[in-house]
This record gives sequence, C-alpha cells and structure tokens, in this order.
Amino acid sequence: MDPELGMIQIIPMEDEETGDELNIINASFADPYVLIQREDSSVKVFKASGDGELEDVETGGFSSTQWLSASLFKSSTFTEVFAFLLTPEGGLHVFAMSQLEKPCYVAEALGFLPPTLTMDYMPRRSAAKATITEVLAADLGDTTSKSPHLIVSVLDTLC
Repeated sequence: MDPELGMIQIIPMEDEETGDELNIINASFADPYVLIQREDSSVKVFKASGDGELEDVETGGFSSTQWLSASLFKSSTFTEVFAFLLTPEGGLHVFAMSQLEKPCYVAEALGFLPPTLTMDYMPRRSAAKATITEVLAADLGDTTSKSPHLIVSVLDTLC
C-alpha cells in the first residue's frame, strides 16, 4: 500500500509444488517484516525494501515445517525482530529474523507448563498437557514500564 492506501504490489500465494492458490489465515507485521501463515500451515516471510516493495525472505530454518500459529515480535527493549512459531504438537520455536537457519529458543514441552509461571516455579512431572492453539509475544505495560510477555491460547481460553 502507498501512503494514500492504494495498492502498489500483488503477491501471489501459491503452493510451490502444485501451483494451487492458498488462502492466508494469519498475517503478522513487525517493521520491516511481514509473516504470512497460509491454509496449508506453511509460512512465508517478506521484508519491505527501501522503495516500499515486499521481497521474499529465505526461511531455511522453518520453511519446510507446518505451523499451528505464527507471529512476529519486536520489543521496545531490544532491536531484533523475532518469529514465534508453534508446532501442531505444541512446541514453541523462536527465530531471530537475522538468523533464520536455526531457532534461538525451543520449548518442545510448552503444553506441560502451568498457566502462570512465577519466580518460585519448580518443574514437576505431569501427564496433563494443555492443547495450545496460538502464541503471541507482546510488550505489556504503561509508558513508564513495559516488558515482553508470551501470551498462550489454550483451546477456547487464554492463559
């Protein structure tokens, strides 16, 4: 879009193997990146160039994986943009956009954590696993104090 909200670029969403058109189920923005999640559970990342065009970003570390949830995060406390991706099994993978070859953080057992983590949390063995459907990272707080938080949606409730 240009400043007057006119369209300046159309980006086709096709399956690279079959050529079938894919619907977009989620989009996330963190300047200068756009992360698109498609109906086949794949993700595409684009980066805005200086002239306003979106260019495809090579996502070697997560391009062949299916993702249940995908979002971008840029905190006011640091300059790096991160991609938060959730596997269908409930594993959290965090990628720094400057290093997409491998995740900078992985939590395969995210579904086994309690709804609220406190400083005195002690890990315990448990067979109870939550069904996580979405993850979102965001800065929460007021103008004097903001800090990054991970928001996890479990089935129809927010934890």
